[in-house]
Amino acid sequence: MVSASFSTEDKAIGYVAEFCIVCRTLRPFDIISHVPTTHIAFICVDKGKVTHTAVCDGCGMEIDVDSSNYITTLDMYDPPMDKLIATTFPNVEEVYADRLAVEDKLVNGLPLSDRERLELIQEPFDAFGSVFQSTAEYRRADGPVILSGVMAFAAPLMIILFALAKVEEYDTVRRIFIPLASAVGVLGFVLFVCFATTAKMRWIRKHVLPLVYRSLAPLNPSRIEIREALQSFIAAGTKIANKLDPDTVFNGIQAERMRPRL
Repeated sequence: MVSASFSTEDKAIGYVAEFCIVCRTLRPFDIISHVPTTHIAFICVDKGKVTHTAVCDGCGMEIDVDSSNYITTLDMYDPPMDKLIATTFPNVEEVYADRLAVEDKLVNGLPLSDRERLELIQEPFDAFGSVFQSTAEYRRADGPVILSGVMAFAAPLMIILFALAKVEEYDTVRRIFIPLASAVGVLGFVLFVCFATTAKMRWIRKHVLPLVYRSLAPLNPSRIEIREALQSFIAAGTKIANKLDPDTVFNGIQAERMRPRL
């Protein structure tokens, strides 16, 4: 029987200059190419459209990018920012002139207009909207899913094999070890289902919300402003935003504001 498999080939290409909404400045971004591939009998028979993402060297935020925006990439670790701009994206400061002007006002303590403030508060939620909706980014099983899966499927078998190998009387195996293996398997399966269904929110809390907190910390939004931002997010059709508690987001931002800066 010939089997087919589908995967994505990821390859780091090099660094470019780009604006990061979390770091709130121009930063080096590592460009990653993604090529969907189809394999039949371990032989690559087709490659799909190449897409690109860029990962901020400062905070780790990943964004979708059009590689044609950049003249080239620099294949060096921690490149000097002025050289990176001149080589990869010479007009980046012109492209982001309005946004950099807003950041200057924020850094210097100048008042923002209501519209500017609203847009900055909504920005990280909009930027991560596809992540909240997507399932691709958190399909990798995390620790709780793996451990509960082992408990559900491997542990019962190991208990029975151990009993058959070490216990001479089959009646003891039947009365004690088989019910024990069954109980462990049922409990493991229940935990596996629970952990698997909550994997997305767990992934978001670990990988996404910390970046949202960091992005919003300089703005210090109120609970009301956060609630309004989430409501617009929900209105846009992102159902998982219902699970984001404004008070939790507010507390996360306050904790981020209290962290010492290096």
